[in-house]
Amino acid sequence: MATIRKTILYGALVFVFLTVVTRGFVSSAIVKPLRRLQRASRAISSGEVDVELDSTSKIEEIQALSSDLEEMRKDLVGMNARLHQEMAERELAEAERRGMEQYIRQAQRLESLGTLAGGVAHEFNNVLQPIMLYTEMALDDVPKRTSASVNPVRLPTSSSV
Repeated sequence: MATIRKTILYGALVFVFLTVVTRGFVSSAIVKPLRRLQRASRAISSGEVDVELDSTSKIEEIQALSSDLEEMRKDLVGMNARLHQEMAERELAEAERRGMEQYIRQAQRLESLGTLAGGVAHEFNNVLQPIMLYTEMALDDVPKRTSASVNPVRLPTSSSV
């Protein structure tokens, strides 16, 4: 009975020892690389996009996961850069559009001013045309004299009135 107890006790000690060794192996081979990936992914999600997602694990699945995550990070960084470039291009296009709108408004104002000036000139011509015609008719009715015989017309001054 004592030998059976010793055998069970030795078996339990060996089991505990193997469990600790296995835990250490599992921890170094699986948990540590996964925690490194976790820390790196959290850093990336907080805005540090330069952190690389690499794993030094010898386990093929963890290396594949690390590689896939790194490719996703690179794609996101590239997409982010393209979006910033597109935003800058759109801001530039918007500024150009605003400038063109201002130019068009100025051109419309000048066109309106030209139309107004043309209308005013036309109205003056409408008023001046009869005056010019009556003046020409009056000049045609005046007898022609030589310059020596023409007496200048004197207008009354305020003292003679």
